[in-house]
Parts: sequence; C-alpha cells; structure tokens
Amino acid sequence: MPTTHSSKAKSFDIGRPEYPSEFFDRLYNEFELNNSAVIADIGSGTGKVARHFLERGNKVFAIEYDADMLNISNKNLHHFPNYIPICTIAENTQLEPNSIDLIFCGNSYCWFDRAKTIPEFLRISHKDAIVIIAYLGGAGLNNPLSTAINEMRKKYFPPSPPVFNLSPAFPEGNYTSHEIKWTIYDNKEKFMHASLSQSGAPSESDEFYKTFCNEMETVFDIHSVNGIIAAPLRLRYDIGKVCDLLS
Repeated sequence: MPTTHSSKAKSFDIGRPEYPSEFFDRLYNEFELNNSAVIADIGSGTGKVARHFLERGNKVFAIEYDADMLNISNKNLHHFPNYIPICTIAENTQLEPNSIDLIFCGNSYCWFDRAKTIPEFLRISHKDAIVIIAYLGGAGLNNPLSTAINEMRKKYFPPSPPVFNLSPAFPEGNYTSHEIKWTIYDNKEKFMHASLSQSGAPSESDEFYKTFCNEMETVFDIHSVNGIIAAPLRLRYDIGKVCDLLS
C-alpha cells in the first residue's frame, strides 16, 4: 500500500475536520455498539476517530502505515490504556485471528488492495463482525466554495493512482448506507492545513507549492467572512458484515 499522505501528517492533524458527534451517538445508540467491542481502525491517521472510541472505553488497534501519522497519533492518544498502535499495512495488520468485533475505515478503504485486504479482514474478525466504510468530504459541488476548491484540484492535483478504488464495498442489499451533513467554520490556518493535507496536494518540495498556497489563500479571502470560512461537509458511511465485502 502506498504512503498516500507522505509529509502531510502535521497538516492532516491540524486541518482535517472531526467526525460529528452525531455519528458516534448513532453507532452506540441506534446500532448498539458497546464499549466492550474491540475495534480495528484501519488507516487511523493521526487518531481523530480512534480518540472517540477510546473515550467510550473501547479497545482500539490503530493500524497506520505512515510513521509520521502514527507518531502524532501516539502523542495524542498515548494516555489511553486501550490504545494499541501498529505501524503496518491493511493487507497485513499483524492482529490475532478472530480478535476484532468492528473494523472501521475512514477515507482509507479506497486505497487498499482488496484482493489482499478482504482475506486479512476475515482472518482477524469474529464471525459476526461488522465493518464501517466511511467517506468524509465536501457536501457536493452545488456551492461556490466547493466549486473553487475543485478547480484547484483539477489544476494542481495529479490523477488518482490505479489503486484508488471507489467501487461499492458491499453487494446491493447486504449493507445499510447513511449520511450526515453539517457545516464547519475554519480560520485561514485550518483551511490551509486542510487543503495541504489532501493526498494530491503539493508538498513543500514541489515546484508549484507556493503558487498553490497563494491561490488557496485567495480562495479563502474570497469566500470567508470576518476571517472565517463556512465549509459544508458530508459524511457517508456504509455498514455491513465483514463476510459480505466485495473483492
């Protein structure tokens, strides 16, 4: 699996939005997730989602291949006794067989080699384990800010690599799909870090880094009010059994 956010860990931790509390409330109330469930957060990044599970008492294995991401996660979460970080890939989690009740993948599943990842997920999971495939991003293209940001992506981001796979994770009828929409309010620093945290964004060593930053600052200035920008977000997540994952 490639390191898709190499050198972007700091920006990822500062700029990426938190999942809404409504998401976790639904998991623990509507879907009856309990604090005894053992969770594998695959592609855990800097621990933004793992923190919420840990705060509710769950044991969480944070599986992250990018060492810079995991180092920040360790600093953020080391005080939780049920936090277990492992620097490895999704295709080889190093977890014990039949040890996981819930697998969570947030904006990460599209990068995995499904031919290798699905057998690994089946190996580490209990018979009735569930998996949550979540995608957090902008809420559509029907607003001026989203349009401006997507124009910057077209201009500066390279095409997605062949491994990138957004095809359905489950067969039709074998999962439930859910959506939450809300708005975040960021200052320029958070907005810029969020922009630079994306996998296709230029890094400091890239030729167009400064130009990209200047143009994104202009986007912020145009669309912000009193130094704050309102960004609509959408969290879509599919819930199904691990045994039903599509290769």
